Amino acid sequence: MKEKYFEGWYFKCATADQTLAVIVGSTQGIEPVAFIQVLSSKDLKSYYISYDIESYFYRTEPFHIQIEENIFTSTYMKLHIKEENLILEGKIEFKSLTPLSRKLWKRGLMGPFAYLPFMECYHDIVSMQHTLQGEIHLNHTLYDFNRGKGYIERDWGTSFPSSYIWIQCNHFRREDLSFMLAIAKIPFLGMSFTGVLCTLSIKGKTRIFTTYTGASIQFFKDEPESLLITIRQGKELIHVKVDKKEGSVLKAPNKGAMLREIDEALGSTMELNIFYDHQLRVCEKGINVGFERVGKLEEL
Repeated sequence: MKEKYFEGWYFKCATADQTLAVIVGSTQGIEPVAFIQVLSSKDLKSYYISYDIESYFYRTEPFHIQIEENIFTSTYMKLHIKEENLILEGKIEFKSLTPLSRKLWKRGLMGPFAYLPFMECYHDIVSMQHTLQGEIHLNHTLYDFNRGKGYIERDWGTSFPSSYIWIQCNHFRREDLSFMLAIAKIPFLGMSFTGVLCTLSIKGKTRIFTTYTGASIQFFKDEPESLLITIRQGKELIHVKVDKKEGSVLKAPNKGAMLREIDEALGSTMELNIFYDHQLRVCEKGINVGFERVGKLEEL
């Protein structure tokens, strides 16, 4: 068992007027625990429940996580939690997942960096977008996710980056569009660099814009309630503008323990413009944007 190690899966479920994020995982350090964390766009609250590590079951093939009566797979999520401040019950099925290509040299989103054993945090996407079927009751409030959209990602390592930005949206006017962008300060061999991980899925086909494929930050403007970013890769420019809404505090890993607190806003909005060879190819507005901004601009 590794010390100072965490792993977590992020399940985002959304319709046009409501979003629920459920995070499940474990820490495998000196005080190992399993956990389930819930964020709601309706009440702007977050809930964190820890469990004895002995209740945590994880299998890679086929993917299956279970903590007591809570089950997470690539085809459904079943929840049954009754605590003093959290009653969470229901089941949501996932249909028509859109995973990333798994060519050997890419090894998912991080490409060759996924092969390096000393990275602080590893990040991958299970599904950029899929349809939902089912309902969840959160503290006696109904969340109807029938015909909603979902997103699943995985993080593992020792700690989240000290400074990073994460943006995710699959609720655009264009139904087949899904987008994720992460920019982070990455420790590397005693130094650090700013890493870019960006994915764009259109018509079920996903394209990657990352540091190892030549993507770079051309413009970055950080304001209290909004963020402007331009990413270049070859002849393509990706312009992103995010307007942050009120968020919720959630726990994040630091040296293998869920001791850090960060803020995530599930109800943010964004504008996405993509140019190829100076010609506008995509012009979209998105809602139900997941947005995390941690650390200061000068740290990036």
